[in-house]
Amino acid sequence: NGFIDAPNVQAKKLYVVNANGYGSSPDAQGALVALRFQNSAAAGLGRALPKGVLRLYARDSQGKSQFIGEDSIEHTPEGSDIAAKVGTAFDVTWKPTLESRENGVFNTTTSRMRYEFRNARNTAVTLLFRQDAQNVVSKLLEASQPAKHPDATGYEWTMAIPANGSATLTFAIREG
Repeated sequence: NGFIDAPNVQAKKLYVVNANGYGSSPDAQGALVALRFQNSAAAGLGRALPKGVLRLYARDSQGKSQFIGEDSIEHTPEGSDIAAKVGTAFDVTWKPTLESRENGVFNTTTSRMRYEFRNARNTAVTLLFRQDAQNVVSKLLEASQPAKHPDATGYEWTMAIPANGSATLTFAIREG
């Protein structure tokens, strides 16, 4: 039995990629699959959640509850968004390519990256991509799509990937 049972929470499926560092990979990797929901009464929850394991269940076609995954969460106040990772996709993938790295003055380095995202599903997907900088002092010099800079060490993009299609993100970042 769980500490808190919230059977009617509405969640949205989201694909997530967290990149740390700049490099190339010859092989594509699966994106993480997450369920995002708001910790609010309107969304079916609405209470402070303690740090611990969050187990997620969904109803199958017969209406029976089926275990779909679990993730650890930190102490989460009411009103916060939660993104619980439940697995790795095989049909939504990403592949990083380091296009160039240049050393500059004052110990700075500029890295140019290209990320290829592929979606083999019959429906379009949204993917949240995060690039963690290696240095607190960083500047995004250019990007093929607008980025958010939610904290000192990361940049985020929301990528729309069409059904049975692909999307590309390129950017240059200077650090140091």
